Amino acid sequence: GVLRILADDAKDQMVIAVKIGIELVIQVVVKGMDEHRLREDVQEHAIGLLRNLALSRHNQLALMKRGVIESVIAAMQKHPANAGVQEQGCWALFNLSLDDAGEVAVAQKGGIEAVVHAMGAHRSSVGIQEVGCWLLYNFALVDGLRERVQIAGATPLAAKAVGRFRAHEAIQYYGKLLLETLGGNPFIIAQTMVNRDRL
Repeated sequence: GVLRILADDAKDQMVIAVKIGIELVIQVVVKGMDEHRLREDVQEHAIGLLRNLALSRHNQLALMKRGVIESVIAAMQKHPANAGVQEQGCWALFNLSLDDAGEVAVAQKGGIEAVVHAMGAHRSSVGIQEVGCWLLYNFALVDGLRERVQIAGATPLAAKAVGRFRAHEAIQYYGKLLLETLGGNPFIIAQTMVNRDRL
């Protein structure tokens, strides 16, 4: 009920959150996620709300203190086959890692692996591939995280995304940047993955 209403419109969410109080909203949403962890619809809508709240730097700090990173990743792990939960989860992690400190915090909680798993499980989802390539590229730019991104298996997933979604500008851009950052020629890698899939 309340979670669904709050998650409908980003502007309305911010207005309601400010009136009620950010801390209280976060507390209620996290508690709701925990109490209804088996309900995919609740998880998706709740994460959508957290995703929008995380656009504010002030809110990011409050969200992290309340364990939102862990809650989002737990929901992604609980519902790996639900594309909505996975895409909202990836975007929430993206918004929580808009600076180096946030990226490190998300990575320490297993965010890199969660994004890689989402991309691998939903290879035909344009939304997940887009945010996945973009977020993993951001992670790869941080000293100490690049190797972890590589070990997690980002290279073949990014190559397949670039090869599959040739007309998608953002996937082409961030996918190729990710491949370059991880030390490979994006054109050769992507073509190799396409040829391998045809065998």
